[in-house]
Amino acid sequence: RLRSRVHFLRMTWRKKALTVGFEVSSKLYLRINKVVNGSGLEITRLDGATKLQLNFLLCKLCINMVLFKAKDYIPELDLIIKNKFEKLNTESKLGVVYIGKNHDFQKFVSIKKSIAESYGIELEEFSFNTSTKKSQILDAIKKIGVSDEYGGIVVQYPFPAKYSYNEISELINPKKDVDFFSPEVFGKFVLGCYSEFMPPTVRALDFLLNNFKLEIRGQKCVVIGQGVLVGRPISVYLMNKGATLISLNEHSRQKRKVLEDADLVITATGSASSLRGEWLKRGASLIDFSSNILGSDFDKMSDYSHLNLVSLSPGGMGPLTVRFLFLNFLEFIERSWS
Repeated sequence: RLRSRVHFLRMTWRKKALTVGFEVSSKLYLRINKVVNGSGLEITRLDGATKLQLNFLLCKLCINMVLFKAKDYIPELDLIIKNKFEKLNTESKLGVVYIGKNHDFQKFVSIKKSIAESYGIELEEFSFNTSTKKSQILDAIKKIGVSDEYGGIVVQYPFPAKYSYNEISELINPKKDVDFFSPEVFGKFVLGCYSEFMPPTVRALDFLLNNFKLEIRGQKCVVIGQGVLVGRPISVYLMNKGATLISLNEHSRQKRKVLEDADLVITATGSASSLRGEWLKRGASLIDFSSNILGSDFDKMSDYSHLNLVSLSPGGMGPLTVRFLFLNFLEFIERSWS
């Protein structure tokens, strides 16, 4: 099937009087060669915009590669969240704390607030300057935790340098910790005490794997990044599911060699275009959890037509993660009532 599609592709181009490739302009051309092992197509000498556009075309034509798009699943999740919120009939608010006038933080929070409004959920922001006294910020986190007004709390991460993760996480009320920051909630997750109750990023990954029936037990899974929101919880999840786990960080050596044999690669480093499709084997799957605001980890201009399941940023795991944050919020309220 792959050969027939490549043959069709080549015949189409030959009709345009081209053999090895076809001319895009007088100074710009695309050369496509079948790789010796049949793993994909080689794309050379392209400017950024053209390469990106043609790469998407090749991915559709050359292999049964599945490109995950959250927008295909968001309406169903939105309906579930709205119905759950109406059923709960609660006025509890979600408190979101962020420290520092960071444009990226503000954009993240504004996205969450817009989505919350579409559900009818009230999201209240607690914004502090880096110059605000530490005691004032810590007191605010404590007050949200004990107030009956709030059913959940999110402290936007990362924090300014003068705040430690432990210092903040220990103040978050475990009964309202929708991001799984507190030692108690995250610890229970690590120990497998929750079967379906997981951090938002993990629920997003679980949703994706289950929908596409991607088996990870015994598979070699590589997680790039060890952050508290993605890398660590995702690694725990994969380990608990029986995957052969390799966790990479900025100090890891021979990353390319590790990636060459991976069945599933999940990246969340915030290092733009630090991962290329050509580094992964044929049939591997790739999930990019990075923020498009900070720059996608995966280089979308590289060749990934030979991969199996691919989720890119933006439009992949981000929108799912936000939805599962709100599902956690509502389920925390349910648990507190029971």
